[in-house]
Amino acid sequence: EKLRNMPVKLGDLADRIFQGLVTGADPVFIVENENGKTFYSENTDRSHKLETELLHPLCKGSVNIRRYMISEITKSILFPYKLVDGKAELLSAKELSSDYPQVWEYLKENRSRLESRERGKWKNSRWYAFGRSQNLGEMEQKKILTPSIANRASFTLDSSNAYYFVGSGGGGGGGYGITLKASEFLSYEYVLGLLNSKLLDLFLKSLSTSFSGGYYAYNRQYIEQLPIRTINFSDPADKYRHDNIVKLVEQMLAAKEKLAQSKTEAKTHRLEAHCASLDRQIDAAVYELYGLTEEEITIVEKEKT
Repeated sequence: EKLRNMPVKLGDLADRIFQGLVTGADPVFIVENENGKTFYSENTDRSHKLETELLHPLCKGSVNIRRYMISEITKSILFPYKLVDGKAELLSAKELSSDYPQVWEYLKENRSRLESRERGKWKNSRWYAFGRSQNLGEMEQKKILTPSIANRASFTLDSSNAYYFVGSGGGGGGGYGITLKASEFLSYEYVLGLLNSKLLDLFLKSLSTSFSGGYYAYNRQYIEQLPIRTINFSDPADKYRHDNIVKLVEQMLAAKEKLAQSKTEAKTHRLEAHCASLDRQIDAAVYELYGLTEEEITIVEKEKT
């Protein structure tokens, strides 16, 4: 009740909370990156040489979008568009055939599959476009990512502005992106720490749809309701709380990156222990930030999140 009554929600601070791409033909557009030059297509059941300029690293929901990290990417999405002033425009057949002949040959080979989408709706000059045009220009920017279904808060940060992801129709591997309104005070790392905290995850699970196996929906209609504690930067104590969470989140992101690259069991155990410690420190900082009493902290800690 205390959290529900807080005035500022994630939906107020977000510029956009958006779903991933919907191709309408994932076996054609989503390919397995074999060596950076050749790509395996499920639709043709063989490898193809394709121009890499039109292929982008693809996150498949909870497979790749993990808590404070993006796990090793093996899939790429073929994106036959160009970005013009932040908007995606479909490349013309002439542009594709002259500038990306390998991609164009691959698309032509899959033409019948692409034209048959939605009972033949795509039998026109745009037959190689994605099934939905929403959010095509949103991928290449800084964003917080979350899988649409997870058993706990699994928000992470794409600070490379490079990761593409699919919508919830993408074979169970869907997700959401969150961009924040431009502000000199609103830090992505700060918001990320709050979203991954035990406190806000418990609150989300009280709102969300639950599934078997302890999974919950992390859809827009739920995550936009999460209460975000705003900071009074003229108050030194408040500024310290903010800076402390940002510092801990930065340490967590760095530790998770090292963990993903760890080659020995001993180093993996050491880094996992470090991440668990950072998680506890972030939770404690969030409890203080939100003004929880000892009794209220006990309620949160008792719950499985």
